[in-house]
Amino acid sequence: MFVLLALVFGVGFVVFGVGGGIPGTSLGDILHNSSSSSGQSESDLRDKIAKNPKDAAAYKQLADVLQQNHKTREAITALQQYTKLRPKDTTALGTLGALYITQGNQFQRQANAAQAEFATANPGSFLPSLTASTGQPVLTDPITQPTTQDASTKFNQASANAQAAYTGAVNAYKRVTKITPNDTNSQLQLGSAATTAGDLPTAIAAYKKVLKLAPTDPIAPKVRQQIKLLQDTLKNRAAVSTSGG
Repeated sequence: MFVLLALVFGVGFVVFGVGGGIPGTSLGDILHNSSSSSGQSESDLRDKIAKNPKDAAAYKQLADVLQQNHKTREAITALQQYTKLRPKDTTALGTLGALYITQGNQFQRQANAAQAEFATANPGSFLPSLTASTGQPVLTDPITQPTTQDASTKFNQASANAQAAYTGAVNAYKRVTKITPNDTNSQLQLGSAATTAGDLPTAIAAYKKVLKLAPTDPIAPKVRQQIKLLQDTLKNRAAVSTSGG
C-alpha cells in the first residue's frame, strides 16, 4: 500500500516536479502575481465580512492577509468564497490552485514522515507474514504493532488529504481554462497540476492543447517530451492493473 500510493503521488514530482520547469507554472510565479493585501488586519476583515457576507473584496483581502501569514487552509477557504462571488476572476482562481498545491505538498510531507516512521518501527515489514490456518499472524510484536498501526493511519490520512488538495488545484485550473481556453499559460498550469494529482489523462489533454495553441513556441519540445512520459506512465499503469499488481 505504501509503495502504490507513493507512486501515485510521485508522478507529478518525479516526471515533472511542481511546475515542470515551464515558465509561468511554478507556485512562485502564480503566488507572486496575486494581489497584495489592503493593510487591514485579519480581524477587521472578518468583522467586515460578518457585516456583509457578500463583500467580495473583503474575502479577497482576507485571503491575501492569510496567505502572507502562512495560513494556507484558511486562505483557501477565503478564496473559495471570493471565487463564488467573482467566478470569472482568473487571477484569483490561479492563486487558489497554487494554494491547493501548497496544501497538498504539506500533506505529502506528512505522509512521507509517516512512511519513515513505519519503516523505523517495523524494519522487517518487507518480509512475508507467517500466518496460521485461521489467517491470523502467528507472530506479532506487541511493542511495534501499535506504532506501525498509528503510522499507517497517519500515512493513509495524509495521503488522502494530499490527493484532495491536488484535485482541488486541478478543478481550480479547469475553471481558468474554461474561461480562457486559448491561454497557453493556463493550459500549462492545468497540465502541471493534473500531473501532480496523478490525473494523467487531464494532463495529457492540457499539454496537447498547449501544442495546438503554440506549436512553434520554444517550450513545445519539452511539452512533447512530457506528453510522451505521461503516456508511457499510463501504459505502465494499465499493465500493472491487467497483471493484478
